[in-house]
Amino acid sequence: MAYLPKTFTRHGYQVTVDAKREILVKPGDWLSKYSMAIWGDFTDEHIKAFMLKRGISYVTIENKDLIKAGDTLYVFSRLPDEPPRFWVRPPPGWNAPLPRSYYPPPEPAPDPANPIDRIKKYFGW
Repeated sequence: MAYLPKTFTRHGYQVTVDAKREILVKPGDWLSKYSMAIWGDFTDEHIKAFMLKRGISYVTIENKDLIKAGDTLYVFSRLPDEPPRFWVRPPPGWNAPLPRSYYPPPEPAPDPANPIDRIKKYFGW
């Protein structure tokens, strides 16, 4: 079953991310609304997860307050509950640092008190 397209709804906001990870901007929409609907906050990291589609390439959004109806946005950060196998590469033309949310979460450190972790260490798993 495909993860996308998917509609995200939180805190009274709603946005649909299509199968190509794109959002078509509607009148009256803004980046913080999309961020709030998807992740439940509008931190700088999540606002920077959106790129603006220009032709066949994507560009960073210089002013988060200047998106307009009809623009196409691309979301390249990991979406909530998105399986790791669906993570995507940065879009063509991307040359800026990727936000932390793009990378998989770190593996937890082994707990020496946990017998399973001791067995894994012993066998080199």
